[in-house]
Amino acid sequence: MALTTTYTYNADGTLISESIDNNGDGIADSVITYNVIFSSLEDAILTYYTYDTKGNRISGSYNYGEDNDDIANEVFYTATYDANGNLTSVYERNSTPEFVTYTYDADGNRTTVTIGNSTTIYTYDANGNRTSESIDNDGDGVADDLFYTDTYNAKSKLISRLGGNDTVDYANTYAYDANGRLTSARTSNLYKDGSKFEQNTTYTYNINDNLTSETNDYEDGRGDDITIYTYDTDGNQTSKSTKYYDADGIPYQVNVTTYTYDADGNRTSEKQYNNDESKPEQIKIYTYDTNGNQIFYSEDSNGDGKLEQVYTYTYDANGNQTSVSSDYNGDSKVDFVTTYTYDVNGNQTSVGSDNNGDGKADYIVNTFTYNAYGQLTSVGYDLNGDGTIVSSASYTYDTYGNLASLSGVNGVPNITTTFGRTSKKDDNNSDGITDSVTTYSYGINGRLISEQTDNNNDGITDSVTTYSYDADGKLTIKNFDNGNNGIIDALTTYNYDADGKLISEEIDNNNDGFTDSVTTYSYDADGKLTTKNFDNGNDGIIDTLTTYNYDADGKLISEKIDNNNDGITDAIASYIYDTVVVSNIVERYYLLDTRISQVVSKIIDSDNPVEGLFLKGGSDNDELIGDAGSDQIYGGDGNDELLGLAGDDYISGGNGNDDVVGFDGNDLLYGGNGNDQLSGFDGNDKLSGDSGNDTLIGAGGADILIGGKGRDKFVFESLSDSLLSNFDVIQDFKIGVDTIDAPLAVDAANIVQFGQINTLTEAKIQSLLNTTTFAANKAATFGVGTGDNQRTFLALNDSTNGFNATTDAIIEITYWSSNVETSLGGNLGALSIV
Repeated sequence: MALTTTYTYNADGTLISESIDNNGDGIADSVITYNVIFSSLEDAILTYYTYDTKGNRISGSYNYGEDNDDIANEVFYTATYDANGNLTSVYERNSTPEFVTYTYDADGNRTTVTIGNSTTIYTYDANGNRTSESIDNDGDGVADDLFYTDTYNAKSKLISRLGGNDTVDYANTYAYDANGRLTSARTSNLYKDGSKFEQNTTYTYNINDNLTSETNDYEDGRGDDITIYTYDTDGNQTSKSTKYYDADGIPYQVNVTTYTYDADGNRTSEKQYNNDESKPEQIKIYTYDTNGNQIFYSEDSNGDGKLEQVYTYTYDANGNQTSVSSDYNGDSKVDFVTTYTYDVNGNQTSVGSDNNGDGKADYIVNTFTYNAYGQLTSVGYDLNGDGTIVSSASYTYDTYGNLASLSGVNGVPNITTTFGRTSKKDDNNSDGITDSVTTYSYGINGRLISEQTDNNNDGITDSVTTYSYDADGKLTIKNFDNGNNGIIDALTTYNYDADGKLISEEIDNNNDGFTDSVTTYSYDADGKLTTKNFDNGNDGIIDTLTTYNYDADGKLISEKIDNNNDGITDAIASYIYDTVVVSNIVERYYLLDTRISQVVSKIIDSDNPVEGLFLKGGSDNDELIGDAGSDQIYGGDGNDELLGLAGDDYISGGNGNDDVVGFDGNDLLYGGNGNDQLSGFDGNDKLSGDSGNDTLIGAGGADILIGGKGRDKFVFESLSDSLLSNFDVIQDFKIGVDTIDAPLAVDAANIVQFGQINTLTEAKIQSLLNTTTFAANKAATFGVGTGDNQRTFLALNDSTNGFNATTDAIIEITYWSSNVETSLGGNLGALSIV
């Protein structure tokens, strides 16, 4: 049986939760949430935050540090939430207004927003589409003014909006074709002075779902401007032509833009023409290397044949940009050069600026250093390129990998931040019901001072753990009160060496003054923990021995646990890391993207304690096969076959056309350069193709699929590969370049575009994709949520009308793009399903 801990992070790379599965059944038995609990600026204002058991921030307060106590001097933020986690009220001293309350309906739609005596009221239809907005100005519960009312069709598409204000009443109507594409939009404005304005816009599309024309008709019924769009066979936009007409219907202006592309869908040219002239007014040229990196850009801004701007770019073998050379005036002389260097992990180690093109960095040179996990630790500022560091910045991180302090950054105040656990919920019998809840309290400087545990989730604290620290902030004593009766039942003391390293824990289990067990720690010359010895009876005999192993970068990769100190490993804890890109502020208005290694899971296997393999290929065509453990496999150069087998594996193809297979476990698969095939199979895998024309096959589990550069194919061999209960996410999809390979091909004419629903449930999806609107062997796109929180999904139907969560595929698509520039933007309905 394996115990698995899964770690999740937000977009900034901050740890936000741990989920612990104690018995390997795929169900989280414990969930721990994290958040900022303390921060301070260089002016010594200390800020404290508290949270509820769901991780919602419920208070913020200042302690000015003068009295050196843990009591808030000033509360600046409070918030309340309902049982579903919806914000119901918020007080924020520094905002306008300061106090706002909210209410919601049973589906979680916000129905009112109250500020003082004024309440804004919202109504919704069954799919969560907002149907009206009105305001009650005097707090009598009756709407005084109606802002607008909206209506929607069966596909949840907006078809009308009626509204007005003190100056104008308006009516907007919209029509769609059978595929949910907008075909007309009409606006009628009637002003209070009796004047009016009317506009009707009509749209047409080709068989591939791309917008082909847009006609704007203003008041007199004559087309006042018409835009025509053309495309190549891949769906890349090749031209945009707009013709403008005067009041007599005579064209007076024509603007034309043409585009060309290479075989990988990269734009290679853009030319702008005015009034049917054969000579372009503006020309932009782009070129790329074989890996899809842009290496050249030029611009002739007035069509005189002379280049006003020229940029050239170079890259290293790993695709990192190493230089940008700029010619600002087209005289064929380089005016400015920026150069970059990188470490073996791809993190930038320096950036230098040559402001006169003489080949010498003479303006600003910044140098960067990193820790074993790729986190930025320092920045050196050389302002005149003479090699002298005139100022520097430093960054520190806590044990969770979160930024703890930032100091010396140009233009940015010094900041310290403490992240900590805010709550822990335990389900002791896997019935989906929380059995116990632990909350955490913090004192000055963000130190944990107590844990309160409610063992049966009845709202009453059953046990309390308190913590004490020395003058240096090191933990010295932990007291455990089992009955919350004020009596200490167990006492733990902590001891440190001269360097501040923890060397022992002494536990007195019944607080009788005698040590019952001792844990000791040993470190190597670099300060990394190497062994932990546990003496259960304090008799001088080691009962459990744990040894720690690190990779070449110094990252902890495994623990070997010998439970009876007989020399035989009884369990192995394996750490699995993923590489993500996060932004660091290194100067005011200047962010540096870095690649950091985040631990995404920890697996303790006591049934089959097999240590993971470390396999690395060379320049030949290698076949590397893992084992039952959590393996790290690197192909290197050549066309390699890399197989992970059991365990949660990390496999990187490197250069060449590689076949990368994860098999069992939650695997991380990277293709690298070349045309690779990545196959996850069982488990929740992450597949990243990188450069080249890659094929990604997630198969079973909830997989994350990232194509990268090139013409990529996302393969779903069965609709059951991505069901609602365990759907895959495609994190980049370029329409006209990438394709989805499904059991049945669906052309764009059979992809129906729907509107939004408010929650992703089978019932809500079926309200859109019913037996009438979602025919057999068809595909549909729809949204979930609104605004910044809206998500986009693709549904693939089997041979039965209507959506069925157990047989039809659901795929989330994020960050999709297209080579289309129209008033309606790109169109996900134009994607290719082969």
